[in-house]
Amino acid sequence: MDKPRLAFIGGGNMAKSLIGGLIDKGFSSRCISVSDPVKKNLDQLNRKFGIATISDNSIAAKDVDLIVLCVKPQILESVCKELQASLNQMPPAISIAAGIPLSLLMDWLGEDTPIIRCMPNTPALVQSGAAGMFANQKVDKKLRNLAEEIFDAVGLCCWLEKEEDIDLVTAVSGSGPGQRVTKADATSAVSASPSPTASALASVKSEPQPAMTGTTAISSSEMSRSERPVLMSPMRRRIAERLVEAQHQAALLTTFNEVDMTSVMELRKKFKDNFVDRHGVKLGFMSFFVRAAVEALNVVPQVNAEFRDPHIVYRDFCDIGIAVGGGKGLVVPILRNAEQMNFAQIEQSIGDFARRAADNKVKLEELQGGTFTISNGGVYGSMLSTPIINPPQSGILGLHAIQERPVAVDGQVVVRPMMYVALSYDHRIVDGREAVTFLKRIKEMIEDPTRLMLEC
Repeated sequence: MDKPRLAFIGGGNMAKSLIGGLIDKGFSSRCISVSDPVKKNLDQLNRKFGIATISDNSIAAKDVDLIVLCVKPQILESVCKELQASLNQMPPAISIAAGIPLSLLMDWLGEDTPIIRCMPNTPALVQSGAAGMFANQKVDKKLRNLAEEIFDAVGLCCWLEKEEDIDLVTAVSGSGPGQRVTKADATSAVSASPSPTASALASVKSEPQPAMTGTTAISSSEMSRSERPVLMSPMRRRIAERLVEAQHQAALLTTFNEVDMTSVMELRKKFKDNFVDRHGVKLGFMSFFVRAAVEALNVVPQVNAEFRDPHIVYRDFCDIGIAVGGGKGLVVPILRNAEQMNFAQIEQSIGDFARRAADNKVKLEELQGGTFTISNGGVYGSMLSTPIINPPQSGILGLHAIQERPVAVDGQVVVRPMMYVALSYDHRIVDGREAVTFLKRIKEMIEDPTRLMLEC
């Protein structure tokens, strides 16, 4: 029977070990291709095993039966998304990146893709008994057998019943043929290094100190001062990178205003039942602010523009991102061409985004792009904030909690439901005058929502 065609993405030690083991067992080198950004790795693999080496990941993975991902966890997400975007049909995949759970791999490669996650033979994993493989429900018996055949060269034949959270560990250098990691390598590495558990216990042991005069000693059983490092998820890491990128690349400034929500609240109260009966969704505040933002962006197009040195790119459409809390953190799906959407379409789209974000089912393409963003910290009780723009956008509108406050109206002190609003903007292309004009326009539209209908 013909051997399946394999594509190895990454040409480091683990790839060399696996390829060497397969060829030693009679696997044809003509059925194996490798891609890697490091030319030195490709040259070594080509000379040693005579296999096809390709610099482009998508070309190497085209028309193969299985992809073996041997890249570092830090770049795994970008590699997976590159493959998913360039291949018409994603083949089954095996990942050897420690610390990356199956749930993320399914997000990056697609929920319908058969995926096996394999933990490499490393001292920490051998000692804990966690070295092995586990798969999603799309993996069939044939693929399981193939995975066992591939990883039999490095002693990984056991399947785990469930996935465990395992931190990133350092792989063992192999001494076997083709630099394979043998059982002796792993065992000797474990015996040569102290037990992780013993080291952790030793680090926290200390002699008890006498209590100072006039104080009461607290025993260790009554107080815990332990630390617990947790590996950041790729999404959390990417969010952190984007926030820092915005601070470093843009000239950020924030301006504020306050809005009387009386008219909008009365309008919602008057028509909420009819709106639900007709459209099947509640009339919320966000649709008013999206419509108001569209009108304000038409008045101040600089806020909807993008800085591309040496140009400023203006747009005649409004793709507005709506920040919603998801199961894995904050996500910002995009309302495409919001200028063409009515209140019902906006509310239906936002409701759909919120439901799918809670289940981590928002598609990647729905998070890409966007010309402006609206973030509502008021749902969490925030009174005032300075939101950070989402590069390369030039503005973000921050909404906040509604609170009744005394305000002066026509010379009289009255209590009104008030909301602070904030606009953070890129001062490179948006001047203070334009920013203040934008927020003033938002205020006018919300305080007199009939202007949204008449577009005046």
